[in-house]
Amino acid sequence: MEVPQNNEGLVQEANRSPMVHTPNILPVRVVFHGHHPDIKQKEENGGKLAHLPDSIKDLLILAEKKLGKRGTTVLMADGSQVEDINALRDNDHLYIF
Repeated sequence: MEVPQNNEGLVQEANRSPMVHTPNILPVRVVFHGHHPDIKQKEENGGKLAHLPDSIKDLLILAEKKLGKRGTTVLMADGSQVEDINALRDNDHLYIF
């Protein structure tokens, strides 16, 4: 095998190599709150920490178990509505009501 004399050959080789995407090893964790983000409600524990499930439907079921009440809407702290579970990131605060 011929070794390139400059970095150009290495860059070209790297560009030909397929990208390998590895899945996240650690599960995404989110914090549930049972009220609208605009309502400043004192929570004893600051919310309920949970692993992010695979769907919005499962997220609502899990939130109901954690919070003790049913919700139909999921908002971020800035008030934006969550429509895609894959848009959520680790340590996001979700407001479910």
